[in-house]
Amino acid sequence: MEQSENRSKTALITGAACGLGPAYAEYFSKIGYSLILTGRDKKEIRSLSDRIEKSSGVNVTALSADLSDRKGLSALYRQIDFVSIDALVHNAPVEDEDALGWANTAEAKRLMALEMNSSVSLTLSVLRRMINRNEGIIINVIPEGSVRFATGSRLASSYKMFIRQFTEGLSTQLTDTEIRVQAICPGPGGTIVGLIGGRQTRKNRLRCIFGGSEPCEIVESAMRDLEQKKFLHTYSIKRISFTKGNEYFAG
Repeated sequence: MEQSENRSKTALITGAACGLGPAYAEYFSKIGYSLILTGRDKKEIRSLSDRIEKSSGVNVTALSADLSDRKGLSALYRQIDFVSIDALVHNAPVEDEDALGWANTAEAKRLMALEMNSSVSLTLSVLRRMINRNEGIIINVIPEGSVRFATGSRLASSYKMFIRQFTEGLSTQLTDTEIRVQAICPGPGGTIVGLIGGRQTRKNRLRCIFGGSEPCEIVESAMRDLEQKKFLHTYSIKRISFTKGNEYFAG
């Protein structure tokens, strides 16, 4: 997927410092996109931004924002208000609902705001200009897979399926355009709560989670599918149990 001549493009990546976020940031920077990277961890986002700017030379804007909070979303909207977003990668991390108390109303609302509301509102905010240009990329990363429901995941399974169905509906509506839409289900891992413990480096833990493949390989494979306008990209891996009492599947 190459840049159009004489036109600078911009990719907005949420959850940029976790899971597949850095791999997407590196992918788009390599093909010349300017980047807007968001995440809650200011230090991680700043570190990733600096590294990509040094390695690729593209312009990178780092924004620390909690997208489950209205103030966080408002800060992001102000950042992109006068920027034409050519690619949106929504990679909001899924949190451990058991640890947060999934039955708590306030926490349930916060999780839905992060996983559902922010995905829809961000998509709609960038879609109008994409339609006017008849060009764009929208990618929703659905961690831990959504091809099957995860046993005992309660609220998580519901919003994962919502994001998948929302993305599929959007893809269907935009079939006759040059706007490409994709949901990617890479299987367990790559989220804040998906890191397998033990005395391993972060890179080795990520490789373990992704079944021995590098995140960049998953992203490149997904982008090849996107070129062919395939709505759903799944990366099949072996069955892995990585949180107490739950097992997750993909593919």
